[in-house]
Amino acid sequence: MPVKYIVVDNGNLVIERWQGKISHTELLEHERKQLKDTSIKLRSKGLVDARDASFPETTLNLIHELTDLYTQLGNMRAALKIALLVSSKTWPQAKAYETGGEKHGLTIITFNELGTACSWLGIDLRMVRDHLKKLSFNKQDAGDG
Repeated sequence: MPVKYIVVDNGNLVIERWQGKISHTELLEHERKQLKDTSIKLRSKGLVDARDASFPETTLNLIHELTDLYTQLGNMRAALKIALLVSSKTWPQAKAYETGGEKHGLTIITFNELGTACSWLGIDLRMVRDHLKKLSFNKQDAGDG
């Protein structure tokens, strides 16, 4: 699956890196798995770097399938505050995810610049860059914007 994530800060922060074309099935499978990850604490923060990913099967009409997972099967591991980094081509999908997350008590804000996302979450940019570099599939620098 073209996603990797790490849980840091004693389970209080999840850092994810998505790359390549992501099928709708892969997106839902990942979210189900992560929502059951007991290393993630309740009320955690999340930084999702999806700038190098595309979600061609996930239409705006299907975003609700992703956000609905937060209320199904007792999934209580959802981060309450998520910074979502995307490119301009996936911006509309990300904004729909923001809106859907609000219905489930999540605060999701879409960004296109890593430094701004880290500031909003109150986390260290250098630490996040280091983790994103480790999570990269091609091991290139994660950059800052």
